[in-house]
Amino acid sequence: MTFNRCILNPLHRAAAVHHLRYRDWFGAIAGRERPGWDVVPLCRKCHGIVHRRQLWYSAPNDPRRNNRQRLAALWRLRLRFWGWWLFFHGGWLVLVVLMAIAGLALLR
Repeated sequence: MTFNRCILNPLHRAAAVHHLRYRDWFGAIAGRERPGWDVVPLCRKCHGIVHRRQLWYSAPNDPRRNNRQRLAALWRLRLRFWGWWLFFHGGWLVLVVLMAIAGLALLR
């Protein structure tokens, strides 16, 4: 979806698919992951960074049961994914226009 590029460092090729969460209301999501919502592409270096303890939650009693990205980090990764998706799919023009409008609004 993002041309095999890491969403945190687009100069690097994506080497891993990072799960933002492993479970939802219906149980395990294995086999039905949605790109940009449940999984995002990352290079090895960035994949290690997002698994730091501050950004990743593991259930103390059973780490396999409820591992997931912490909420703030989860949404930052999702928004980054969709920003790059929009950019790579021709939405860069829309982004430039929106940024120009936001810049003009700040100058007022």
